[in-house]
Amino acid sequence: MQQSKFPTISRRNVLKTAGAFSLLTTVGVGTALADKPERKGNNFGNGNGIGAFLNEKALYKPSPIWADGVVDMTEQDTVEVLSGAITNVEIPIEGFEEMEVAPVAFNPMAIKVTPGTTVTWVWPEYPIPIPHDVVSLDGLFNSGYRYPGGTASPGGPVLPDFSHIFDEPGNYLYYCTPHGAPRKVNGIGGEVYNEFGMRGAVIVTDE
Repeated sequence: MQQSKFPTISRRNVLKTAGAFSLLTTVGVGTALADKPERKGNNFGNGNGIGAFLNEKALYKPSPIWADGVVDMTEQDTVEVLSGAITNVEIPIEGFEEMEVAPVAFNPMAIKVTPGTTVTWVWPEYPIPIPHDVVSLDGLFNSGYRYPGGTASPGGPVLPDFSHIFDEPGNYLYYCTPHGAPRKVNGIGGEVYNEFGMRGAVIVTDE
């Protein structure tokens, strides 16, 4: 079984991102500009939709975004996904040019589980307080924004674990707003669509 790998952020990377994080966190809590998702005509294939969804071009993330395949986590009662994993970024905006990495990814991006599995998203502790949420593309779940360590605010109280039980076989897609939203939101530099490709997939199979 393939094991998930949770990357860490080095002191060098912290120093590179520290100068820009205040702006990133200010605009990082995206607000929707429309009540209904705007998918730009993209229905992500209507089939499993996983590749089209995870690899849709992002503003500030090099392609391919998803290249690690699907992590097999079947036959486990509970599994974890990191919300805020370190990933490479490219931000051609003044003040962000030297920012090579940022905690704006799910890891693993795509997992395969058995029906009845509980998936828990974990917000790691980082010195850069960038908030993330976990939002189902189909409206099945929404974690609300959480900061590193799973807190309600920087340095605030830790919220209860956010989990979802996947009972029915199928493919479940989700994203972070605005770092991977499939609709227009307010982000770095104003109105954006899919800033960093921060998206994920849960494949539930009984085979």
